[in-house]
Amino acid sequence: MRKYAARNDGAAAAARDELRNAQKRIDELSTLVTRYEKENLVLESRIKDLEDRLKRETEQHERDNKVKDDEIARLRQALDEQLMEYRDLLDVKIALDMEIAAYRKLLEAEETRYSALKYLFLSIPYLCPFA
Repeated sequence: MRKYAARNDGAAAAARDELRNAQKRIDELSTLVTRYEKENLVLESRIKDLEDRLKRETEQHERDNKVKDDEIARLRQALDEQLMEYRDLLDVKIALDMEIAAYRKLLEAEETRYSALKYLFLSIPYLCPFA
């Protein structure tokens, strides 16, 4: 019986050691789970913050793009207006150049006629008003 009791004591001691080791392992794993849960909460909070920041920056980017697009549209409109004004001025310049050319031809014709009359009057001395 003592043998049996000694064997049972050894088995009980081994079972207690195994139980202590298992409890120790459970405590370690519980600590790890708790730590990982805390890290998970921190990471989820960080994800939420980053998602909020991304949303704000996306909205700001869209606003900036709208401002840029509006400015481009405004500048294109101003450019179109200046182009129209330039074309109008060019049309006026061309018309004035043509009018100047026409007057120049008339003036040259008058000068030619005047020179011819002057020559005619100079060749007939009694008719010459220039002498």
